[in-house]
Amino acid sequence: MAERTKMRNHKGTLILIADFFGIQNEKELIDDAGVVTATITQMKRTDIRLLVNVTNTNDSKAAQLKFAECAKQLRPYCQKIAVIGITPVKTGIVNIINKFMNLGIKSFPTEQAACDWLIE
Repeated sequence: MAERTKMRNHKGTLILIADFFGIQNEKELIDDAGVVTATITQMKRTDIRLLVNVTNTNDSKAAQLKFAECAKQLRPYCQKIAVIGITPVKTGIVNIINKFMNLGIKSFPTEQAACDWLIE
Protein backbone atom coordinates (compact mmCIF):
# COMPACT_ATOMS: atom_id res chain seq x y z
CA MET A 1 0.00 0.00 0.00
CA ALA A 2 1.24 3.52 -0.78
CA GLU A 3 2.88 5.47 2.02
CA ARG A 4 0.01 7.95 2.13
CA THR A 5 -2.75 5.34 2.34
CA LYS A 6 -4.08 3.33 5.25
CA MET A 7 -7.18 1.31 6.01
CA ARG A 8 -9.47 2.33 8.85
CA ASN A 9 -12.32 0.37 10.36
CA HIS A 10 -15.26 2.70 10.91
CA LYS A 11 -18.20 1.04 12.64
CA GLY A 12 -17.37 -2.30 11.06
CA THR A 13 -16.72 -1.02 7.52
CA LEU A 14 -13.25 -0.58 6.03
CA ILE A 15 -12.43 2.86 4.64
CA LEU A 16 -9.29 3.61 2.66
CA ILE A 17 -7.74 6.92 3.70
CA ALA A 18 -5.49 8.86 1.35
CA ASP A 19 -3.75 11.37 3.58
CA PHE A 20 -2.13 14.36 1.88
CA PHE A 21 -2.28 16.54 5.00
CA GLY A 22 0.08 19.51 4.91
CA ILE A 23 1.84 18.87 1.61
CA GLN A 24 2.81 22.28 0.24
CA ASN A 25 5.29 21.18 -2.41
CA GLU A 26 3.31 21.02 -5.66
CA LYS A 27 5.48 18.34 -7.27
CA GLU A 28 5.36 16.12 -4.18
CA LEU A 29 1.58 16.48 -3.97
CA ILE A 30 1.07 15.65 -7.65
CA ASP A 31 3.50 12.72 -7.50
CA ASP A 32 1.92 11.32 -4.33
CA ALA A 33 -1.57 11.62 -5.83
CA GLY A 34 -0.37 9.55 -8.77
CA VAL A 35 1.13 6.90 -6.49
CA VAL A 36 -2.07 6.64 -4.45
CA THR A 37 -4.14 6.33 -7.63
CA ALA A 38 -1.89 3.57 -8.96
CA THR A 39 -2.08 1.75 -5.62
CA ILE A 40 -5.87 1.81 -5.62
CA THR A 41 -6.23 0.71 -9.24
CA GLN A 42 -3.84 -2.19 -8.59
CA MET A 43 -6.09 -3.39 -5.76
CA LYS A 44 -8.57 -4.43 -8.48
CA ARG A 45 -11.56 -3.87 -6.18
CA THR A 46 -14.74 -2.01 -7.05
CA ASP A 47 -16.09 -1.53 -3.54
CA ILE A 48 -13.59 0.94 -2.07
CA ARG A 49 -14.85 3.71 0.16
CA LEU A 50 -12.23 6.42 -0.09
CA LEU A 51 -11.55 9.34 2.23
CA VAL A 52 -9.11 11.95 0.90
CA ASN A 53 -7.57 14.43 3.35
CA VAL A 54 -6.30 17.59 1.66
CA THR A 55 -6.11 19.75 4.77
CA ASN A 56 -3.42 22.44 4.45
CA THR A 57 -2.22 21.27 1.03
CA ASN A 58 -1.04 23.26 -1.96
CA ASP A 59 -4.11 24.34 -3.92
CA SER A 60 -2.39 25.25 -7.17
CA LYS A 61 -4.28 24.80 -10.41
CA ALA A 62 -1.92 21.96 -11.41
CA ALA A 63 -2.66 20.13 -8.14
CA GLN A 64 -6.41 20.62 -8.58
CA LEU A 65 -6.25 19.25 -12.12
CA LYS A 66 -4.23 16.25 -10.95
CA PHE A 67 -6.77 15.44 -8.24
CA ALA A 68 -9.61 15.73 -10.78
CA GLU A 69 -7.74 13.39 -13.13
CA CYS A 70 -7.11 10.92 -10.31
CA ALA A 71 -10.74 11.02 -9.20
CA LYS A 72 -11.86 10.22 -12.73
CA GLN A 73 -9.47 7.25 -12.87
CA LEU A 74 -10.64 6.00 -9.46
CA ARG A 75 -14.36 6.20 -10.12
CA PRO A 76 -14.64 2.55 -11.32
CA TYR A 77 -12.91 1.34 -8.14
CA CYS A 78 -14.67 3.47 -5.52
CA GLN A 79 -18.23 3.18 -4.30
CA LYS A 80 -17.92 6.59 -2.67
CA ILE A 81 -15.27 9.29 -2.39
CA ALA A 82 -15.30 11.83 0.44
CA VAL A 83 -12.88 14.73 0.87
CA ILE A 84 -11.99 16.68 3.99
CA GLY A 85 -9.90 19.81 4.40
CA ILE A 86 -11.34 21.74 1.51
CA THR A 87 -11.61 25.49 1.94
CA PRO A 88 -14.79 27.24 0.75
CA VAL A 89 -13.01 28.22 -2.48
CA LYS A 90 -11.88 24.64 -3.06
CA THR A 91 -15.42 23.41 -2.30
CA GLY A 92 -16.71 25.50 -5.20
CA ILE A 93 -14.05 24.05 -7.47
CA VAL A 94 -14.91 20.48 -6.39
CA ASN A 95 -18.58 21.16 -7.06
CA ILE A 96 -17.81 22.45 -10.56
CA ILE A 97 -15.59 19.47 -11.31
CA ASN A 98 -18.28 17.10 -10.02
CA LYS A 99 -20.89 18.74 -12.20
CA PHE A 100 -18.90 18.39 -15.40
CA MET A 101 -17.18 15.06 -14.73
CA ASN A 102 -19.86 13.29 -12.64
CA LEU A 103 -17.30 12.05 -10.12
CA GLY A 104 -19.60 11.71 -7.12
CA ILE A 105 -17.14 13.33 -4.73
CA LYS A 106 -18.59 14.92 -1.62
CA SER A 107 -16.77 17.26 0.76
CA PHE A 108 -17.17 17.29 4.53
CA PRO A 109 -15.99 19.54 7.37
CA THR A 110 -14.75 16.65 9.55
CA GLU A 111 -13.34 13.15 9.19
CA GLN A 112 -16.15 11.78 11.37
CA ALA A 113 -18.86 13.22 9.10
CA ALA A 114 -17.07 11.94 6.00
CA CYS A 115 -16.66 8.44 7.42
CA ASP A 116 -20.30 8.31 8.52
CA TRP A 117 -21.40 9.22 4.97
CA LEU A 118 -19.00 6.72 3.40
CA ILE A 119 -20.56 3.81 5.29
CA GLU A 120 -24.21 4.79 4.69
